[in-house]
Amino acid sequence: MLKRFFLKWRLRSTYATTVALWIVFAVAMGLLCGLIGTAFDLTLEVASHQFTHHPWLILLLPVMGLAIVWLYQVGKVKKDNGSDMIVHSVREDLKVPYAVAPLVFVGTTLTQLCGGSSGREGAALQMGGAVGTFCGRMLQLKEKNTNILAMCGMAALFSAVFGTPVTASVFAIEMISVGTVYYMAFFPCLISSIIAYLIATSCGVIPAAQKMAAVIVPELSLATLGKVLLMGAVFALLSVLFVTSVHKVEHVAAHHFQNPYLRVVVGGLAVILFTGAVWLASGKFPYNGAGMEGVIAAINGDARPWDFLFKILFTAFTLGCGYKGGKIVPGFFIGATFGCVLALWLGLPPSFGAALGLVALFSGMTNCPIASLILGLELFGGAGVLYYTIMAAMLYMLSGYYSFYSGREAAYSKLQEEYIHHSRVGTGRRIK
Repeated sequence: MLKRFFLKWRLRSTYATTVALWIVFAVAMGLLCGLIGTAFDLTLEVASHQFTHHPWLILLLPVMGLAIVWLYQVGKVKKDNGSDMIVHSVREDLKVPYAVAPLVFVGTTLTQLCGGSSGREGAALQMGGAVGTFCGRMLQLKEKNTNILAMCGMAALFSAVFGTPVTASVFAIEMISVGTVYYMAFFPCLISSIIAYLIATSCGVIPAAQKMAAVIVPELSLATLGKVLLMGAVFALLSVLFVTSVHKVEHVAAHHFQNPYLRVVVGGLAVILFTGAVWLASGKFPYNGAGMEGVIAAINGDARPWDFLFKILFTAFTLGCGYKGGKIVPGFFIGATFGCVLALWLGLPPSFGAALGLVALFSGMTNCPIASLILGLELFGGAGVLYYTIMAAMLYMLSGYYSFYSGREAAYSKLQEEYIHHSRVGTGRRIK
């Protein structure tokens, strides 16, 4: 009897000690990544401001591309596949080079300084994963525990940069494998996200939700529901188009321009050409940079029918040719602008269509429906929860196996109860 009591006490003591230890680690990661994320966000704000007031910087984009390629070669990061590197490290216990975090920081800054079309959230995921992996190795933790630290870092950096702590924590545990959620990391990721969010906001970083206008949500009816389902089907096609375009440009550029220096120069010249054409036609530069201003404008009902196509073109040539940054905010731009226009055509409020498009594209290009639903709630409030849920679920199913994270594995089929652990996600093809 006494022996059984001591065994239970030891088990509970070990459990409590482990939870307490993870709280300490999570707080530490939140503090560290919150500071890094704040510095990253403020630096990119300065870079974007400089381009806005000095658009001639676009002419330096090829030069900055050469500098980015050189820095990555000096840092001995020869095969940079973006966030897939972090996904591989978590799922397969592969080592992430120490230089990834500072290289992504500098590369994304140089890209946006000169008008490249790239976001910051994808870059934040890479930096957070790299920082978490580095800390795990320095603490000599086991690989599985290092992986949890990497997810904490991803969640914290995303939260600091975008200001959505719950979305960030769920996204970090949902993005590793399609159909599988790493719940064991949920609590520490949430703690890290909250700490990072508090640090960022106290340092002047404005959360994305505070930049959004109120969304007009129509009352539920069969007519509205039918229009929303139609929009979901069209958004799925748009998501596949966006993912395919970036992958296609990347593949073609790598095939025809095997030298990375030549490839990045060609991509920079293409973006300069596109920018010049748009400027001659409109006198503006709406498709350069991350595109958050375009998202805000679309929520306010201001979007043109061709905005989404130009943003796909700019982003595909920027990221497909070797420049750095994320694809998430450009995806928000594409979904929000297209949704705004589509809603007007269907007789729905444009802000409602823009919100649906943003949520839909996030779900389609990441295959993370739960994080997408929560993103809609954190950005636009709970009034449209039913519609955000429909978009997240529809895009997860209808976007197939197309995703920007080609290093992920689909644990289960999207269409039937089938275990397909060895299938790959990214280009849409399932390889068994």
